[in-house]
Amino acid sequence: MFEHGGGKLTVIMKCLKTEEYVQQLSCVKDTVVLHDELKKHVDDGFGPYGRTMCDRIIRACNQRLGSGTLVPAHQEWIVQLVELAVQGFESLEESGMQSNPFYLEKIVFHILQKVTSLGAHGPACRLGQLMYRRLQRLSAEMDDFHVLVRNCFAVLWNSLLSNRASGSTLLPRDRLHCQLQALTFRLLEQGSSSSSVPSKVPLFVEEAVVEYERSCGSFTQDDVSFLSSELRKLFFGPLINLQDSASTCLSLAVRCEVVFKVCKLLCKSRFSVEAVELLRGALEGIDAHVGLRSALCLADRAVQLQSVLSSGGECSKAFTECAHSLRGLPRAMSAAESHALLEACQLVVWALEAGQCKGMDVTTLLACFSFLEEYQERLLTQQKDSFSQQVQYSLCFSFYQGFISTYDSLHASQVSAGDALDRVLLYCQATAGRMLAELRTLNNDNFLLKAVCAVNNVVYELFNRKLYEGASGLAVIVCQELCKDCPPSLPVDRVNRCFMLTVQCSRRGGQLERALDWIVRWIRVLGTQILYHFTEPVSLWVKTKCDAARAGEDDTRLRTLRDGLGEAVVDEDVLMCLLEEELRLYKEQTGDTAQERYNTLCDLLDICHEETPHTLRRATYLCEMAQVVCYQDFSQQTDCSAVDFTHEALRLLEVEPETAENADRLKDEKAHASLWLYICTLETNLQEAVDTEKRLRAVQEENKMEVNMDPVPTNDLEYEDKQKSQESQLVYDGLRFNLLAQSKLSEPLDRCLSLWRSLLKGSVPAVRDPKLTASSVTLMAALYTLMGKHLQALEGYQLAAALFHNLGDAQNSANAFCNSARILLYLGSPQLAQVELEKAEQSLSSLPNSEGTSVISMLAMLQKAQIHYALGQVERGVCCLMEVIKESAQHHSKSWYLLRARALQTASEYLSLDMETLDSQLRQSIIQHGLKTPDTAQYEGLKLLCRPGNDATGQWLLRSSWTKHRYTLCRSRRQCCI
Repeated sequence: MFEHGGGKLTVIMKCLKTEEYVQQLSCVKDTVVLHDELKKHVDDGFGPYGRTMCDRIIRACNQRLGSGTLVPAHQEWIVQLVELAVQGFESLEESGMQSNPFYLEKIVFHILQKVTSLGAHGPACRLGQLMYRRLQRLSAEMDDFHVLVRNCFAVLWNSLLSNRASGSTLLPRDRLHCQLQALTFRLLEQGSSSSSVPSKVPLFVEEAVVEYERSCGSFTQDDVSFLSSELRKLFFGPLINLQDSASTCLSLAVRCEVVFKVCKLLCKSRFSVEAVELLRGALEGIDAHVGLRSALCLADRAVQLQSVLSSGGECSKAFTECAHSLRGLPRAMSAAESHALLEACQLVVWALEAGQCKGMDVTTLLACFSFLEEYQERLLTQQKDSFSQQVQYSLCFSFYQGFISTYDSLHASQVSAGDALDRVLLYCQATAGRMLAELRTLNNDNFLLKAVCAVNNVVYELFNRKLYEGASGLAVIVCQELCKDCPPSLPVDRVNRCFMLTVQCSRRGGQLERALDWIVRWIRVLGTQILYHFTEPVSLWVKTKCDAARAGEDDTRLRTLRDGLGEAVVDEDVLMCLLEEELRLYKEQTGDTAQERYNTLCDLLDICHEETPHTLRRATYLCEMAQVVCYQDFSQQTDCSAVDFTHEALRLLEVEPETAENADRLKDEKAHASLWLYICTLETNLQEAVDTEKRLRAVQEENKMEVNMDPVPTNDLEYEDKQKSQESQLVYDGLRFNLLAQSKLSEPLDRCLSLWRSLLKGSVPAVRDPKLTASSVTLMAALYTLMGKHLQALEGYQLAAALFHNLGDAQNSANAFCNSARILLYLGSPQLAQVELEKAEQSLSSLPNSEGTSVISMLAMLQKAQIHYALGQVERGVCCLMEVIKESAQHHSKSWYLLRARALQTASEYLSLDMETLDSQLRQSIIQHGLKTPDTAQYEGLKLLCRPGNDATGQWLLRSSWTKHRYTLCRSRRQCCI
């Protein structure tokens, strides 16, 4: 039907309409025939109706693609037909036949859209190349241009996303090629003078390359070569709008930023050589742009830095060159150049982050700071010109990386002083506040937390090197920022760590008053959360006050927490909780904290005054005050005695109405007050007896001197021994005080037992402090023991053992059971004592073995030796006794001394046995420890009891114990009961 003659062909082609061409595209075979015929005419040349023919064929292809599902082969031939028709169209344009701008491109775009929706990515890529080539020739200043460019990118890119979501897969290289080709449209748009800075093209490229690497599993040399080839082919092509210098600069800047992103990924995969080659390939054609050339040079150094830092090499020169490169550039540059330069600097910062694994020496660290300072100045300039959250983030990250590098470098080196380290500290102090201030406006909670941790790590490293002044100067900056406005998102434990470091630095630096000031600020910053986190600040307050006491700083020592807080804490309940915790911690200190406890109790009693509704609390504080005043002279500060305080506490407790909520506590507080009424009365009477003895002894000495003057001692040592002997006689030999004679004063103690007996009926009662109650019950039982009221003591120890057991305190529970066993043994019931001892051993069996041998376990072993002695099982008893003596000799503390003293007294009992009961072999096992006779063992035990502790209660108990020991020793060789 068709003839090759031009005239005949033109007439026939003109007669065909678009619908007729659609019919000829009904199958693959007809499409191939139409394609072959059209190709002949394109090669031979069209007549005057050639353009119409091509137009109608392209439109027919568009309709056919949208009319239903096509097999892949059919799709492929239709796309080839479109390409051929466009080729014919272009040949007519070259001959001078012009068409409306973007007419053909719009039609081809619709075809592209349909092809991508069918999932034909190969044909779509070819159509994409065709569209890119067509659009390159057109004016970028027209609206249609921007619409087509953006739509082409969106269609190609989104089709790949939908392809991934649907589960159909492309080969990694094909997918990368399609993605990069889609991005060429964004790059084409970037050549327009109306394009914005920064471009998103580098981020899209980074996303595509990351996905490519993930698909490959890990990069191989072939994968990287393919990637580099695709980038050079699609992104390093000649620029279109060379006459427009601004557009040219923008396009080159985007090209540089793309290369930076890819280089970073290549370096991560250890392809640094390929990254350098890519950078140097990008240098071509940018000689006229100084900023871009400097950016590429910085990126080149960044790649080298990452490699050198990873291997632990020296790179101070590289950092210095980076700083000089930035310093030599003009401040005023185009937006595109500035952004590319900052991206290159970010690559250097990343190299610092990724490559630093062993830290740097101080010289390299300072060179790094020099670069960071120049980079930060550039960022600040950029921020002033046009605010950007990304620039602000980069600024904060550069500050943050400086602290990370500082910590790693300090941690790896041993430098503790010098000018270089001072310069490091100066940089850190200069940037810490700026970083935190910028992070406030950035509103990035996670970043803020990481930054605070980074600064704290540097402070901690300086603290460990005993550079307290430098550490304090840095820690204070963070705390000052938190005092201004502590971000609610910052975890409380991080806030506590900041202030804790500041306080500790001040303490170790001897600035105790400053440490107390920061504790007060700490409490204020915590605000309402202080009720849940007051342990650490109050503990440091107490420790600092103890430091001041040891240093003789009385003004600091007498400062109270209430004075420091002033009006900051309005809620009385909050203030009382803080002061109660302070009081509790003072009681745990080993030194003398009586004055501090007294001051704290005065504050508590002032808050809970006589008209206060807190009657129960006031009674508790009065009882605590009695304990303080009982053992030290506070007559210059108060007119009340310890007994007066306990009487007032009991009076308040009696008038306090009992409810279901406070019944247990009220009963417990009455028991405590009664216990301390007894102790304070006992101590008062004891002190009066001692004072009377002193007065009598003074009169006796005065009378002796009148009768006969003492000879002058021959030397100072003799005089000193005599003085010590006289003091001992005053306290012990002349002590005319008998606990048994004071039995009529034991009514408060009996009331304690009655109250606690009714309170402790199995479960843990709702009292102020169950552990304190258990300890007080133990103290009551010890007092009954000293009075010789063994049945009451036995009941007290068993109540304490049950309460300790319910509280999960296995050690103290075992101790109470051991004391019960000791009393039963004393009363002549070794079988019952053995039952109590088994309970103690059962409690001890629940403790972990990792804690080593405890005093309680050895006490149980000693108790077993005493029970074996009472039952006549001498051999087993000696084995247990020797184990206790050996173990106790390895420890040096009050509890171990007392245990050893009792073991030696038990050894004395064994040595007192006759030869038939204790054979020579067993006797020799005891004698080998230096205990040759019963008297020797008793004497060694009494020597150990001459080591009283600091606790005042322990002192008067020990004095009473001494009296009983001396009496027992003189009367017989039987076992002593301490």
